Amino acid sequence: MTRATMDHATSTPVLAADRAGDAPPPVDPFAALTDMGIHDDVCRLIQGDTLDDGAMATILQDAAWGGVTASDFDSLRALGGMLNAPGGIQTSDYVCAISRSLIDGDPANAHWTGGGVATDLGDLHAGSSEVQADRLIDKWFHGTDEPSLSGLADAGRYRPEDKPLFHDGGPAYTDVNQGSLGDCYLLSSLAEVALRDPDTIRSMFTDNHNGTYGVRFFDHDGQADYVTVDDRVPMRGDQWANGAHETFANGDVSWVALAEKAYAELNGAGGVPDGGETRPSGDAYHLIEGGYADPISEITGKPVARCSPDLHEAVSALLHGQEVLMSTPESVHMPDLVKGHMFEVLGYDTRSERFEIHNPWGAAYGGHDKAMTFSASASDLIHEGVHMYAASGTALA
Repeated sequence: MTRATMDHATSTPVLAADRAGDAPPPVDPFAALTDMGIHDDVCRLIQGDTLDDGAMATILQDAAWGGVTASDFDSLRALGGMLNAPGGIQTSDYVCAISRSLIDGDPANAHWTGGGVATDLGDLHAGSSEVQADRLIDKWFHGTDEPSLSGLADAGRYRPEDKPLFHDGGPAYTDVNQGSLGDCYLLSSLAEVALRDPDTIRSMFTDNHNGTYGVRFFDHDGQADYVTVDDRVPMRGDQWANGAHETFANGDVSWVALAEKAYAELNGAGGVPDGGETRPSGDAYHLIEGGYADPISEITGKPVARCSPDLHEAVSALLHGQEVLMSTPESVHMPDLVKGHMFEVLGYDTRSERFEIHNPWGAAYGGHDKAMTFSASASDLIHEGVHMYAASGTALA
């Protein structure tokens, strides 16, 4: 019972709170979360004004239990709208992005691959089954929707990667060793950015400290795209020249293999460009074989373009510290070149007028007929008919 006193002037009861002039009850900042289970989870898990990835995953898993009701879905949509909004709930850009991809929909939600054959999945909606909702959580928060290994001979099988993400002081371009996948364009891009701008590579990765990583790329508008990968990569029984057992990108740190895996997952949304076109959509390693210099933009957010045939633009870009790649035609003559291949360009010596070039095969290469790092004159490269691609110094967004 509410305690009341008698106002002697009017002889009417007055609530003690009114008489004391107390403030009205505080406004509930989460009133829009009309589903009480979601509302209570947010109140319980929020720290200050922040939700981390573990808290968001718990809220989503509780909502998924027994299937997603209309009340659940409406409150999840309201929660997604609060993330990083003015006066709303704060979280990392990564958690905000993957939460909205799960809740609001994303082309990547069309299928579930899980390392095998793709099956239909679909966007979250009122009426989503518990199985569908759990798979969406696994895709975006747990990284278990792994790229398919179909269409590749001797791909091995997924096993946990137990190497450090980076060396102390890393990353370095020498971390990159291309394996059996034909993605030299991606691996050389990763190496070139590691050489010129290692902070960008470091900032690509969000360590969730549970065996999963958020990996950031940029779309054609320069906006951040995120995927989540777990620490499992394809392994084979034999080993490369450098002693690694990873089927594809390999070495003694894990960031390159995880970036390669994340790029295959990114292709599951159908947005990965291929020389001005878009490659076939799908979360599969074989679908990212072959390409151009587009990953420079997807890694750095900076535009990249083919340089003039005389390579003067490439020289200028190198002297200004920009990323430069070199592709070869289907016929080459210089002994260290590989036909139809992408190389990193490490530098240019203005006195000798020679480019220093590196092959992304790196330490995995067991042959003795080709140097992995070598120099070549501008005139010889022009005669070979190579193309060079350079990034500008300005991000797209």
